[in-house]
Amino acid sequence: VPVALYKGDYYAVIVKNTISSDYEYPTGAEASIPGYVSVSARAGECFFAEGEPVPSVWVDGTDIEGGPYKACIQAVTVLRAFLETAPTITTSDLPDAEAGQDYVGVVLRASGTGPFDWRCGNIPEGMALSRQGVLSGRPVRAGRYSLRILVINNSGTDEATLSLTVNPDEAQTPGDSSGGGGCNAGCSIVLLLGAAGLICSKRR
Repeated sequence: VPVALYKGDYYAVIVKNTISSDYEYPTGAEASIPGYVSVSARAGECFFAEGEPVPSVWVDGTDIEGGPYKACIQAVTVLRAFLETAPTITTSDLPDAEAGQDYVGVVLRASGTGPFDWRCGNIPEGMALSRQGVLSGRPVRAGRYSLRILVINNSGTDEATLSLTVNPDEAQTPGDSSGGGGCNAGCSIVLLLGAAGLICSKRR
């Protein structure tokens, strides 16, 4: 099973050998011999232990007499991009939103190898798309918007345009009303924009 590694990660390859004789060198190792071979063994990289069960004390290869010793173990890594599949956006429809109301987070989907990095252009005011692909917020104005969606991974990118309809907030839509609220039929009502109330003036 492949193991995912990231820049700066530490990892270990552990090998256990079982032998049936008193062979003096049960583990393949190499050491520097002046004039013949040089081994790039560094402290903290290679450890040895022996016994059954394996003891809890491991000895650094640079501390062994006659060393430094380095175990003949090799680990090969491959850039993850070669193992990834480029993304393809699979979300095709977005539920309607309502102006002035919270839009319940919608998670955009894509096929391919995650994690993905999501971006969006032409997004309605008051809304946002997280880098994890969650569309949320509280849209300010009603309208029909075309969202330019971009998804990225280490292997490629994909783009799509998704339509989002923001409906007017029904609770804020003005309606017809009757009654004077304290004014009789002989009143004319004047609405002052920006004022906190209504002013009534009598007809003469």
